[in-house]
Amino acid sequence: MNLGQVVADSGGRRFCMTIGAGLISTALLINAYITESAYVTLQLATVGVYIAGNVVQKYTDKRYGEK
Repeated sequence: MNLGQVVADSGGRRFCMTIGAGLISTALLINAYITESAYVTLQLATVGVYIAGNVVQKYTDKRYGEK
């Protein structure tokens, strides 16, 4: 099993990047490198970009056909 298959089986690149960003921002908060408000902003931005990417992908798949 290669890395690409592991990523695909665990939810895809976008999902893995979202989880990774969440873990990194959590580590930054725990180690007091960012404030609570910065943490909330990072989490909202990360989830917002994930949702926006999903919407764009579904739109392009519907309009231009799935690959």
